[in-house]
Amino acid sequence: MSVALYLTASWAMPLLTGSRPSFFLSGGGLWNKPIPGFFSLSMNKAAQVNFMDSFAQIVNPKGIHVATVDIGGIVQDSDPVVNAKNIAKTFWELYEEDKNSWRQMVALGDMDDLRNYLKEQGQYYY
Repeated sequence: MSVALYLTASWAMPLLTGSRPSFFLSGGGLWNKPIPGFFSLSMNKAAQVNFMDSFAQIVNPKGIHVATVDIGGIVQDSDPVVNAKNIAKTFWELYEEDKNSWRQMVALGDMDDLRNYLKEQGQYYY
């Protein structure tokens, strides 16, 4: 996953032109609050955050906005925060940001809600 992100960013660099060149990624809160049964995914999410931070340091001065929408939860239409429309709206808001106020990460949802859901489903492994 991390190698693919690096290759994608390398491929995209020459194409990031225009009035608002941007490189956005959706991530998950596992990078910051790992769940033991998902340790491999948690490690990959931590690597993604590290890459995006490093990449931003390289390309922000060139006028390219790098950001991650950190999704904490299961995407469902019934969820008031973690739903497809709200996620899309958040990406659009990032795209429209002025350079002086670029955000690098926007968190949506709550990883504790995901933990509780997994425990209720019997899928939270210690």
